[in-house]
Amino acid sequence: MLEALETISKVLDTYPDTLGLEVTDLNAITLRYEDPKTEKQKTKRFETADGKLAGLQLLEWLENTLPRR
Repeated sequence: MLEALETISKVLDTYPDTLGLEVTDLNAITLRYEDPKTEKQKTKRFETADGKLAGLQLLEWLENTLPRR
């Protein structure tokens, strides 16, 4: 799990609107970010479900939602 978090952390560094990541339990993570449209801080929770890991869901969401550097 530590290796996965290190990988996610490196990816987060390429998204300037991300503010932090909290591991809430083994199957869930919460991302803090600034919405680029409203410039307000928000959170988004990702939970492992239907065989899809929370970290993978987070990475896909980032790719489809927030701008990269």
